[in-house]
Amino acid sequence: MRALYRQPATTGRIEVADAALKPMLTAHGLAEEYRISMDAVAYCLRVRNQFAHCNWRDHPEAGLFFTDLTEAAARDGIFTFVWRHIDPPLLERQAAYFGYVMEWLTYLDIELSIRAGKLSISSWPKPAELELPPLCNPLAAHVPHWLSQREKERHAARVD
Repeated sequence: MRALYRQPATTGRIEVADAALKPMLTAHGLAEEYRISMDAVAYCLRVRNQFAHCNWRDHPEAGLFFTDLTEAAARDGIFTFVWRHIDPPLLERQAAYFGYVMEWLTYLDIELSIRAGKLSISSWPKPAELELPPLCNPLAAHVPHWLSQREKERHAARVD
């Protein structure tokens, strides 16, 4: 745990945990289950980062939007925002996916303990597959009202 939390960034912590866990889980026949769980963790990190590094804007009719200033600054040429729409149903799907990841991590913990001979019975079922929710709602379907006509056209033309 000390090695894990000496890492200043989340990605570094995940890499340290991966280096420690992957060989052990693979040796106990859980390589595929571990891959599934780590892919799911990586998605959760993307969701977390998009909200941790964004600015927000709302509109009474159009709803809630967010944009990543780091992403805007990284583009060649003009500093332009990509406003992404989010709403409660999508946020709920994303939150449910975080719960799904916790189920996977709990399953791996218990299953590894069983296969290593530390537990004699299984008390956690393998999680059923859950569809990956999108990071945001479709850009073309949610054009911010405050954009100029030219900006609206560029926004709607972007590929999600």
